[in-house]
Amino acid sequence: MATHENRSTCIDPSLLRDYPTDSPMAQARLVALAMLADGRIDPKEIDALSETGLARLGLTQREFFQVLYDLCADLSRSPARSGSVCLSPEVQEILLNDIADPQARHQTLSMIFDVISSDGRLSEEELKLLRNAIETWQLRPEQSGSPVAGAIG
Repeated sequence: MATHENRSTCIDPSLLRDYPTDSPMAQARLVALAMLADGRIDPKEIDALSETGLARLGLTQREFFQVLYDLCADLSRSPARSGSVCLSPEVQEILLNDIADPQARHQTLSMIFDVISSDGRLSEEELKLLRNAIETWQLRPEQSGSPVAGAIG
């Protein structure tokens, strides 16, 4: 489970691998992070991603799972507490800033929402990541008619 704690006990952002800005891998890492936010990956999240998300990213299932695996490996190097991984809002912001293109930001936000809402519930950690993305990217989902607006309201 990704938690938000004191910055000094959280993962050092230099331990996370670099992806090119706006790359499918950078987008996939954020989707993978959203899948991990509540501490478990629900099979419905995998199904939701497989149905629409991978085609939008231009990644194969194998490539996505490699990004997920790499994220888990990077996070495993953090100072863990009770099986939790601390990913501060500052580190989330660094990862979110790997997406600079406005269209890619909207696409990524939509994919994150599709995946985390697919299991029928939104955890507090999932909502925190969603809100952080909206704030960092300065998006206004309520103006686009996005279902994200109703979830964060």
